Amino acid sequence: MLGKLQNEIRDWRRYNFPDSNPMEQYMGIVEELGELSHVMLKEAQGIRDIGDSEAQAQDAIGDMVIFMINFCDMNGWDFEKVIATTWEQVAGRDWRNNPKNGVSE
Repeated sequence: MLGKLQNEIRDWRRYNFPDSNPMEQYMGIVEELGELSHVMLKEAQGIRDIGDSEAQAQDAIGDMVIFMINFCDMNGWDFEKVIATTWEQVAGRDWRNNPKNGVSE
């Protein structure tokens, strides 16, 4: 599923933003993270009417993933493989029994 999505996003990006580059994708991730942070902070503080905070948070997360897929794609990386490889490493960590490093201590 993620491979198909990566292909669709690649085609969309090439059509709409043919001159984009990995740095722009990275900056897009950071911008969307800022938007998510804004929503979460204002909600936690209980100030400002920011509208539907759940929808805004989900939109920011979705946008970050799209930028991440573009970033991986522009670097020749398979997004699904990146996630699977990293998850395999993370899933093998046991922080309860190895609180210093998650693996052996």
